[in-house]
Amino acid sequence: MISTMLSAALLGGVSLMSCPTDKACDTAGANVTNVALTEKSDDCSKSCDSKTAAITNVALTSGDESNCATAFSTAKTASVLAASMPAMSYRVGETDTHCSMSAQTMASEHDKPVHFVVSSVAYETEGEAKAAHEAAMTAYADSLTRVVYNIKGETMTCATSAAKACESACSTEVKYQVGPVIFDNAEDAVRAAAMAYSAMQSVAMTYEVAGEATHCSTDAANKASSCSSPVEYVVNGAHTTCSKTAGYMLTRERMAAAMNAVQEVAG
Repeated sequence: MISTMLSAALLGGVSLMSCPTDKACDTAGANVTNVALTEKSDDCSKSCDSKTAAITNVALTSGDESNCATAFSTAKTASVLAASMPAMSYRVGETDTHCSMSAQTMASEHDKPVHFVVSSVAYETEGEAKAAHEAAMTAYADSLTRVVYNIKGETMTCATSAAKACESACSTEVKYQVGPVIFDNAEDAVRAAAMAYSAMQSVAMTYEVAGEATHCSTDAANKASSCSSPVEYVVNGAHTTCSKTAGYMLTRERMAAAMNAVQEVAG
């Protein structure tokens, strides 16, 4: 019979289980390195490197074979994380690029419009693309706060379905997945998802009007009205006067925080 190990009611209502096995369930989890989002502004005057969606910091250590194995494992997992993260690219004609400046150059040279691509869908305006990108980032961040079962490569969110599959599958095939990261034991997976949720909530938007900061949007709006100064939205030190851009920035930073939390546990 399958025994219940942990309850993750706050993480999508999934009860995590372990299958009967001759081996201990509490095995080492996956290793993940830090992935830091570097896209902080829409300033096109900066180099394309600053527009890169993510930079993976992999510490390749020299030494014995165990160090080399760890470095390979962390590099591989970091690549999975970077590849699964939603990104926006640019298309001019039949050519795609992740650099906005390159796209503008090609558009000028070939007299063709720039299209914005998110999840393989091309949009004519950047506003439409950013809305789609924000939705994709929100969904991705949400996946990092939930634990699902991974049985023989198939993910399941239903405890009953997982239990049935678990009974017929080899016990060593049962794993626990948070976003794209697979854990060998339930404890680490639940901790990673819980920390990701907490990290997301810790990223907040603040407001500044005439140099004075507040956490209350109503106070900011009232002050802006009385002193005829614009409201500046601040997310992790980045400023903008556009509410839509601010929402986009907040979503992006929350996704980054969730990713880093999962990596901290898995690493």
